[in-house]
Amino acid sequence: MNSLSKFRNYLQKKGFAPATLRQHVNYTEMFFEWINQERLRVDQVRYNDLLVFIDQLKEKNCTTNYINRVLLAIRHYYNHMARDNREITNPAANLYLKGSTRRIIHDVASFADLGRIYLNYRVKDRRDRRNKVILGVLIYQGVTTEELHKLEVGHVDLQEGTLYVPGSPRRNSRTLPLQSVQVLDLERYIKRIRPQLVKKSRLTNRLFISMEGSLNLKNSLHHMFRRLKRIYPEIKNAQQVRQSVITHWLKTYNLREVQYMAGHRWVSSTERYQQNNLEDLQKEINRYHPLKF
Repeated sequence: MNSLSKFRNYLQKKGFAPATLRQHVNYTEMFFEWINQERLRVDQVRYNDLLVFIDQLKEKNCTTNYINRVLLAIRHYYNHMARDNREITNPAANLYLKGSTRRIIHDVASFADLGRIYLNYRVKDRRDRRNKVILGVLIYQGVTTEELHKLEVGHVDLQEGTLYVPGSPRRNSRTLPLQSVQVLDLERYIKRIRPQLVKKSRLTNRLFISMEGSLNLKNSLHHMFRRLKRIYPEIKNAQQVRQSVITHWLKTYNLREVQYMAGHRWVSSTERYQQNNLEDLQKEINRYHPLKF
């Protein structure tokens, strides 16, 4: 059975409608033809290769919608391949063309500055103590706000100095080291502050709880970053902190290590953080972006 036949079976098992299935297979076959012309193997294709491929589609006057449908088929094909080989990189994982330049990493904060913000975070009450612990997990473990909501007390191992971050359909699980500056604050929060908050909440296993006992931390994060921005205007939100942390990690660890630490399913998700200088990124967009006219 050839690769397209296996792909067709994969799509059938996923429940795709016959017309959609046929379209995905046809687009993937067209992609294969281009790969052969370029003398590439499927597992060798990277993001910039796809930009060249899409540029050729644009030269044929293909519409944005058409290009997006082709990219969707390619993403499905690489997801299919990844079932048997987890080392496969999906080059189309973060390539969504909507008539604008691709998303770039900007407003990157210095990791040293983030560390100073954590150390200088003023603590006056229980809310501040909880927020400082949350800020530490955002800075030193680079978790997303979605993951922040899923953390449980049992995920923290103070003796081993680690934090387990559970996985999701979008990200892999991982176990990350705690920094020494976090341990005392975490221990104080878990043993003294959190028990008082748990009394107001039904889920006693959740690590972070709002002051009112709610499991939704959206308002807590909003108020924390609003306070931070009054002192540090360059700090925007949790997403910016995570982007800055991953950018810093890439200066210290290799690509695969950072992929694990960030919980990225595809290494291509990590690769886009490697060039974080806005001017260099703009030059890259001006040169390569297939929808720049």
